[in-house]
Amino acid sequence: MSERINTVVSDIIDAVRQVMVKHQVTNAELVQAIDFLEATGLEKFEVALMMRNFFETTTAEIANSQLQGSSVDIEGPYFLENAPDIGAEGEIKTLEKEGGEPITIRGKVTDIQGNPISGVTLDIWHSTPKGTYSGVHPDIPEDHYRAKLTTGEDGCYQVKTTRPVPYQIPNQGHTGMLLELMGRHSWRPAHVHFLARKEGLLEHITQVYFEGGDYVKDDCCQAVVDDCVLPLAMESGSKVITKDFVLDPA
Repeated sequence: MSERINTVVSDIIDAVRQVMVKHQVTNAELVQAIDFLEATGLEKFEVALMMRNFFETTTAEIANSQLQGSSVDIEGPYFLENAPDIGAEGEIKTLEKEGGEPITIRGKVTDIQGNPISGVTLDIWHSTPKGTYSGVHPDIPEDHYRAKLTTGEDGCYQVKTTRPVPYQIPNQGHTGMLLELMGRHSWRPAHVHFLARKEGLLEHITQVYFEGGDYVKDDCCQAVVDDCVLPLAMESGSKVITKDFVLDPA
């Protein structure tokens, strides 16, 4: 027997029972819930989508309560391991037909004492200007709209790309149905994903949101962390967003 599984699952059961008593849930409503969950399980990826939408934010909140460095955020379902390696500075491949506003993302990676860290692998991925993801949605090559950088001796990185846009999570299945029944929408604000890794450091997953963007204050995943909302600055006619990382030791 696993003590942790027993403890966590028992507490979940107790919490659900307390909610049922609080709201006087009937047996007919329980049967409806069972039927709903069984139907959800028959839809490909729908259980994962539902769990990520409602609960992944909580694991990020728990992690942030224990970190000394930068805030983490949810990973989401669209990370791919083998993104193109472009060094400490470069350009993410984009599709000309997709258009999009050019932006530069730059920053510096340091430890909790403020020392720059070289050799940090930094995966960056984001949506197309139409709100889709390469390697996941059709007609977008897997090596576009994502890249793998490695910080230089000064801990810095810089990459040119196009600005992502808000998009709806898949909402035709039971997750979308549940959100609609709750009176909630299925939109996420525009964001860029990051995954920072180096031996001896905690893996760091986060997102950056655009200050003043749509749905930043009304994310369907309720995942927006305040210090992950950053402004776009104008420099020499180009828009730049600066995302620095402070990484905790493993």
